[in-house]
Amino acid sequence: MKQDVETLLTNLRTDHRNLAMLLDLLQGETQRLESLEEPDYELVHDIMQYMTSYPDAVHHPREDLLYRHILTVRPDADENLRRVEADHDNIATLGVKLRDDIDSIAAGTFVKREVIIGELRSYRETLLTHMYWEERELFALADELQSDSDWSNIDLGGADDRDPLFGSRVDRKFRRLMAGIQQRIVWDNQQYFV
Repeated sequence: MKQDVETLLTNLRTDHRNLAMLLDLLQGETQRLESLEEPDYELVHDIMQYMTSYPDAVHHPREDLLYRHILTVRPDADENLRRVEADHDNIATLGVKLRDDIDSIAAGTFVKREVIIGELRSYRETLLTHMYWEERELFALADELQSDSDWSNIDLGGADDRDPLFGSRVDRKFRRLMAGIQQRIVWDNQQYFV
């Protein structure tokens, strides 16, 4: 499937807003843990199931394609944008570790509170910092090049790329997460990555 750069950027920015909202929910659960309250481990589990599926499998690979596409027009941009793919690998590693530890807790294995707090903080801060950087650097350069060049469409491959949580239909395995989101977020009062 091919997609023009403008549509791809719109979709990536929408993903960032959605991911920022989920990271806010993780922050709330982190604060509960820090206050020695019992967090909603099911919510954290569902968020991390989503984060290690759609963003790691669809969103980040599309940003990698955008990065490589930029290099075809501006090879000199590699110096500033080189970190894109390494950041994605790091985020995926942090996400899988956190997801696995939350799964261990659900299975009855003891995991120190401080370990989970550290993993939650690290994952959230790493992903947020990365997204802000992408908005300022990667997406800004893509916007600039769009107006200066005649970009061709980017081949995104043929895999199912439908967002299983924020798409037109919520997948069964993410319905509980969507219900949790709707209970905790006032949609109209939240603004992410404007």
